[in-house]
This record gives sequence, structure tokens and C-alpha cells, in this order.
Amino acid sequence: MPLSITERIYFPEARLRRNNQDSTSTPSSWLKAVCQMQRPSDPLDHSLIAFCAVQIRLSGADISHNETVQLYNHALSKIIAVLGSPSEGNSDEILAAIVMVSTCELFLFHASTSWKAHAQGISEILRHRAVSDTNTQNWSDLCRRLCVICVIQAMLQKRPLILEPYVWRQHITPTAAASFGGLLDLAIDIPSMMAETYDLSHTEYSFEESLPYINLLIEKFHDIDSWRVLHNKTTSEQSQTPVYWSVPAKASNPTDSYYTDKLFPFALIFESIESASSWIFGSTMMLDILDTVLLLRPNATLPRLDENIDDNNILNISDTVQPDADKIARLLCQAIEYCYRIENGTFGPQITCYAQTTLRTYFSHRGLHRELDWCKAISDMTGPGASFGIAFIQQTQVKVKSWRSPVGFSTNWTNEGVSPDILQDVAQYWGSEYDWSSIEAGLNRENNHYATSITINGSYEDPIPLHFVHQQSDDPNAIPLLLLHGWPSSHLEWSKVIVPLVDHADTPFHVVAPDLPGFGFSPAPTQAGLGPRENAQVMHGLMKQLGYSRYGIVSTDLGWQVAMWLVRDSPSSVIGHITDFFAVQATPDDLNRLAQNQTTKDEEAYIESNNIWYSTHSAYSTVQSQKPLALSFAFTDSPVGFLGWIWDLMHAVSDGYSYSYEELITDAMMLFIPGPYSNIRAYLEAYKPGLLEFPKSDVPTGVTEWSNANGPFPELGPFQFTPRSWIERSTNLVYFTRHSSGGHFPAVSHPKEWVKDVRSFFSTLVQ
Repeated sequence: MPLSITERIYFPEARLRRNNQDSTSTPSSWLKAVCQMQRPSDPLDHSLIAFCAVQIRLSGADISHNETVQLYNHALSKIIAVLGSPSEGNSDEILAAIVMVSTCELFLFHASTSWKAHAQGISEILRHRAVSDTNTQNWSDLCRRLCVICVIQAMLQKRPLILEPYVWRQHITPTAAASFGGLLDLAIDIPSMMAETYDLSHTEYSFEESLPYINLLIEKFHDIDSWRVLHNKTTSEQSQTPVYWSVPAKASNPTDSYYTDKLFPFALIFESIESASSWIFGSTMMLDILDTVLLLRPNATLPRLDENIDDNNILNISDTVQPDADKIARLLCQAIEYCYRIENGTFGPQITCYAQTTLRTYFSHRGLHRELDWCKAISDMTGPGASFGIAFIQQTQVKVKSWRSPVGFSTNWTNEGVSPDILQDVAQYWGSEYDWSSIEAGLNRENNHYATSITINGSYEDPIPLHFVHQQSDDPNAIPLLLLHGWPSSHLEWSKVIVPLVDHADTPFHVVAPDLPGFGFSPAPTQAGLGPRENAQVMHGLMKQLGYSRYGIVSTDLGWQVAMWLVRDSPSSVIGHITDFFAVQATPDDLNRLAQNQTTKDEEAYIESNNIWYSTHSAYSTVQSQKPLALSFAFTDSPVGFLGWIWDLMHAVSDGYSYSYEELITDAMMLFIPGPYSNIRAYLEAYKPGLLEFPKSDVPTGVTEWSNANGPFPELGPFQFTPRSWIERSTNLVYFTRHSSGGHFPAVSHPKEWVKDVRSFFSTLVQ
């Protein structure tokens, strides 16, 4: 029944045609209607049906394996039938069909054969494809990805590529030597060499017979090593940071608990996940090559790796190949922690699959049992900001379900904090209904996510890894716009405004929305001293790295302080700065004027509201700025307790905005992932003497203020209504507006009005 429902969705019954010869033949163009395709795509229709059949079978529904295979074969034949046409066979519809039917192979066949079937299916498809003179970028990208899959499959099984290297090269557009495509071009020839060498190792052979194979493999080893050097040099020049560097490891492998020391006390941090992917793939192939050489002749003698092998130049193999192989193996193990960071999503662990298999094989051949056990336990590793498999999420769920609520004197929400009953309800939802995987999928679907590293001047010496969203407008003249969030927040504060900012005919923006270090998917700082002024350098470095010499800034909360220092230190780069939070306190002169009844009503209301805030609602900032570590001891192992802490603040300043449980939990997760200490401690850095004192700036500034009068504490209504004259003391104020509602998170509660203010401010600057 489920399959018949699927057929009706894709092939409307009025158009269904069946005959005795071909029970699966359905000349439908349903996809054309709903996707506005220029023409029907029979191969894509049938590939989708096959894919659905596989998923239905996996769910345990009543569809046989033979039926599913029949649908898969039929879809494959439909694709192959059109691949010979340079026009139709190179369309994006056929590309999508290939992706669908290729995915089927991984689930349709037994685990022991599915990968081989996948490689065979890919090879069969591309063998029939008539390559267009002008490969589109989509096709080139797909072919490279398929090639990587097939190369890894062949390397692991020690078999040649099913599709010959010269055919692969017809499908892959030539790329720069230092790019990943350059590495792939080198890699295509290696599987056949490895296969022949591996076969030789299982026969009786003479040393002379092995020399040609060893020399060829060592030559390829050098080629890949040269590629790594070139790739590292090119990447470093572009990003102004090394491809990778070493830091103390934070993750824990359970096998280390049996020893007095960590097996790998240091971890590698990469310039970006893209750089990590290329480096790991190349390094793994190098280790695979050396392991095969060692396997070929365990007792043979070899020259140094910088020389060819002949009978006149022989050294012991343990003095040559072994040290290089050991070094590469250790570096690959040290790369695991970075790849499993949560900001890299599921892609990070995927790029280590080939490496993990090769490492286990190598350590097994060497008889290194501790190293082998370490690799087998990678999925059980834990660490701050790391997601080893789904262990981090599972552990969080366990902690949520075991949370013990305090007994309060009231079931109502009071100034003491969140009602225990309400928080218990949130915990119940979190433990039973909340689905982080769907949230993660939504984040990846809605925005373009990137990771990089920035190095700054000053006392903070370590490179600073950073996650950010970069959403570009189609308009090349769009204004680059840096969005800086505060606490308790992350880049998610801008979720409702990014698309409206980007997609606008009159004043479009290229939006860059980073997570501040220690927030969201940006890892925690590795040393003290990364305060608002240093973070300003980080953000300026990010914009320069993206190619934006001049840009606008939007800020709030702690992000406002970062923005103010950015304006102070890099004024020529800032087009303008608009904020919805301008935190100015009364000066001694202001308080003098208040005592003498010389202040305005606006000033009096602001001073009074601020006095109420600091006397009854600001305990969180005092503790976080003075005792962040002590506070973090309570929160690091209690996700529900941490949510209750930040929710109490959000409730007080959100002007009555009602957060859903999903919103609250996701906001808490974005701060819980890197560890509460890293973002709580931002207050200690922000409140250091002198960091709230800014000299007068000429950079055009806009301030948009939002009332908090509709929240649970109406006396805080004018808390954010900083008097205009006070703002003008340190800024070139060219735009000022006030709203009767909105609270502290107007981009969340009033996104349309917020976007209108931002656009109005910048439209006056670029005319």
C-alpha cells in the first residue's frame, strides 16, 4: 500500500499507463508541473519512485526486495537511455536522477556489498554519458564527489577503479594544481597500482620483482606530498593562517582511562573544514601507500624516501618508510577531534571514514594494540563542543531526563527565577519530543554555513576558529553587513531577518552572521584575554578574509561593545553602524544635574529604570563577570538548569514575547554546545576597566530603541531608552528611532520593523 500511495503522488492516476509487458512504465510529467521544469523527465520520475521504494522497504513496510530491485533497475535503464545525448543527458534533471538512484544502492544491497554496488552503479552511469563540451559546475562538482567515493572504495578493497582513469578525466573539469581537484587527478591512478602491489604481496616474488611496484608507489607518495606543500602554501596565502596548527587536546577517548597519560595529548585545528577534508584525504592516501609498501616486503630493505630504489642504494625499511608512516598516522589521529566538532555537523565525521579504516588497518599490521583500540573507540569519545557520532546529543538527553527540580515556594514566575513547574514542563518536552537532528537539518537548509580561523595582533596568540553564516545577495553592489549578537544568543538571533536583508530590490545586503568565540558553533577561546576589543579584530579579520574592505555593522548587547571597538580601531572600513542596544550609564555630571532637577523627563525615566534594573535584575551579569568558573560548575552538566538561567533573563527583557519550547531549547543548546563557561566568561572580559569608554567617532551611527513596557516588569519599560543626547556624546548619530514595543530581542519579536530600520539607516548612507 505505501508504494501505491507514492505512485499516485508522483504519477497521478488519470495519467497512469500500465501494460503487461512493463508494469513500471509510467509516462508521467508530474515533476514538470510542480517544479516548473522545461520538459518531462522520465528518468527523474522513476529514480524518485525507486528511492521511495527503498525508504519504504527500510521502514518495514510490505514491499519485497525483488520489487525494489526491479524499480531500481528500471530507473537505471531510464537514465542510461538518455545519457548518450549531449543535451538531454547533461541536464540538471538527469544529474538529480543520478544522485537519487546512486543513493538507492547504499540501502538496497547488503552492507558488505552496498559500497561496491554503489561504485559499480556510478561507473556504469558515467560510462554511458556523452560528456558535454561545456560541463556545468553542478556536473563537475558531482563527478568529483562520485570520483572520491569510487577512489576510496577501490583503495579500501585494494582493487582498480571500475571506471578507467582516462574515462574519469573526461568527466572531471581540469582544476588548479593546488586545489582538491588537483589531488583527485593524482589519486585516480593509484588504486590500480595498489591493487597490483597487493596481489603481488600474496604470491611468491623476488625482491627484483617488487622494485617497480615500490618505486611507483613511492613516486605517488612524493606527488601527493608535493601537492600537500603546494596546497598548504596557497591556502595560507589566501587566509593568512596556516592550514593547521596544534593545540592541547580537549576530547577524551575512553581507552585512555586505562593509562596514566593520553595517547594523543595534542589535537590539530584546521583553517577550515574544507582544508581539513583535502588534507585528510591526501594524508590518508599517503599512509595507505606506505602501509602497502610495508606489507609488500616486511623484511626487505629500502632506500631513503627521497631517493629511488635500486640494488646499489639500500637501507633498512624500518629506518625509512616506518617513521614517515608513523608520523602521518599520529597526525591523522590528532585531526579526529576537529572533524567531530559540532559546528562541522555530520560532514566532519564523514571525511574521516577513509582515514579511520586506514588507521585501523595500519595499527593492526604494526601490532599497535593501544592505538588500534583508540581508533575503535572514536565514536565513544567526548569533549566540549564535540559531537562524536550522536553521543553528545544522547548524553544531553540523558542529563535532561535525569534533571531534579528544586522545590519552590510558588508555582508562579517571580523575580526569584523561572517557576519550577514550568521548567519541569520544558524538561519533559526536551526529553521526549525535542529533535535536535531536525533543528540541525533546518539550519543547514536555511543558510550557508562556514568555518574559518582568524589570527589577530596582541597578547592573544592562538588562531581563533570561527563559525559564521554568509548569505550573499544576487546584486553585486549589495552592502556587506556584519551582524553581531550578544548573550544569551548566537547567530540564530538573526534567523528571521537574514533572508529579508539579502532579498530586496532597493537596498540588498551580503549578510555575514558569525557566532562570537565560545558561542554557538564557534569553539571556546583557548586562553584568557579574548575580550570585546580583541573580538573586534577577529570580526574585522573575518570581513577582510571574505574580501570586504568596507562594510556595515548591526549590533546588539555584547555585540554592541565589539562593534564600538571595531568602529574605534578600524573606522575607515566601516560604512555605518546601527544598534538596537546602546548601553550608556549616567555620568557623575548627569547625576549632579538630576539632584538639581536639571535633567529632562527622558533622562529621569532612563536613570530610574536603570536603577531598578541594577538593583533587582542584574545579578546574573555580576556573577558572570566575577565568578564565571564557579557558576559554570553548576551549569556544565545541567542543560535544564542552564536553560532556566538564561530563560529567566530572556523572560524579563523580551517585552512579553512568548518563546516556544523549541526556541528556548535551541537557544540554550547553542550556548551549551561550546560549554557555558566560554560564553558566560565573556562578561568578565567585557567588564574590564576602560572597555566601556569610547572616544568620539565620525562613523555614521544609527540607534533604534525598543520599549520593554509590555513585559512582566513594566518598570523596565524605558530601560533601553538611552537619551539621544547621551548617545551623541560618543557617536556621529545620523539615525534615531524609538518603538513602543520590541524588548531586547527585536530581530526575533519584531523582524519586519527591525529590518525596516536597518534598511532605512543604510539607504541614506549609500545614495
